[in-house]
Amino acid sequence: MDGATFDEAYQNDARDIIVPNLGTTSVLVGFEALPTRQVLAEIRAPVLENLDVTSRLTQRVAWMTGTFQVGFLSLHRDGKGTWLQFSYTMLAEMGSEAIVTQLVVTVGHTASRLSRELRPILGGTFIHVA
Repeated sequence: MDGATFDEAYQNDARDIIVPNLGTTSVLVGFEALPTRQVLAEIRAPVLENLDVTSRLTQRVAWMTGTFQVGFLSLHRDGKGTWLQFSYTMLAEMGSEAIVTQLVVTVGHTASRLSRELRPILGGTFIHVA
């Protein structure tokens, strides 16, 4: 996906930028103002949802968390269920448009690869953010 264009990208009600259909996932880019007047940018992509919390799941996430050169895998749970997410967080002013674009592609492709690799092992379903 080098030279990627994001023609289908849009902003949702929470003011996240959504880049849909990057492989098996979509990428969300959210921003948070910090007290220091800096802006934190979080680039995140869901990997799998509808997961059962098992020792196999938690051990796999713990083992994989430190294996990435860019980003990290995390496990989330709320009233709707349990899901895996791949993320990268940075200070917004540290990245040019080209860097952020490449990070969106990297996060999206990594999440897609992880979903294809982990689904046979952990179960769950693919997530596409609408």
